[in-house]
Amino acid sequence: MLDTATRADLAVVPVVLLTTTAEAVRDRLGSGSRPLVRGGVADWTRIFDARRPIYEALADFVVDTSRRPITVIAAETAEWVRAQRPSDIPAPSDPAAPSRPSGRQS
Repeated sequence: MLDTATRADLAVVPVVLLTTTAEAVRDRLGSGSRPLVRGGVADWTRIFDARRPIYEALADFVVDTSRRPITVIAAETAEWVRAQRPSDIPAPSDPAAPSRPSGRQS
């Protein structure tokens, strides 16, 4: 489901998992032009349920996006990233490989 090399790449960087509910997805699917979810919420649920264990295992921080303003979601995520930076995340100009934060949060 997720390429082994991609999993390895994600294992060494901070990963934020954005979650939502099936009800919120229903509103977002719109025209049905997305090939993987042409069957609507049922297709989305099937795909998400199959991928959920991988996503959750890789996630360091989980944010529910179901019915919350994007500004709040972005602020929470940015605050978490800033909290990791002092010791766990090299500055963008630092050529050192990033390390995974020690604690998972949600």
